[in-house]
Amino acid sequence: MSIYGLFFHSITVITLLYFTLHFQYYYTMTIYTFKIKHDNGNYKLSVVAASEDIAKEMICKAEKCPLSALQLISANEQLYKVIWQGRVSNRRKILRKGLTENEAKRVVNSYPDSTRSIVYFQRH
Repeated sequence: MSIYGLFFHSITVITLLYFTLHFQYYYTMTIYTFKIKHDNGNYKLSVVAASEDIAKEMICKAEKCPLSALQLISANEQLYKVIWQGRVSNRRKILRKGLTENEAKRVVNSYPDSTRSIVYFQRH
């Protein structure tokens, strides 16, 4: 392999590694909904974060309120996985994990219709 081939191979490997780590972090995000008791009244606020503590910190900074003013209502943790399955061989391959319902639908719809295989999603 030439020096140019080694250079472009190493750039490709580094780029793929970066995107893999980036997307794994992105797909672990959860929607947290909080009830906030504020001087101006009570209201609900939703935020997307990797953990409940980070979500609380984000809301406290944005609304300038103490932690005692927050009450967790729900954490939307229904995650889905997208599966490819051969119609004849019945072989299955998990394409993506940790997706919300809309993301899973988008991934499934991105695959063309085929008589030899099917792509579908189900709860994780």
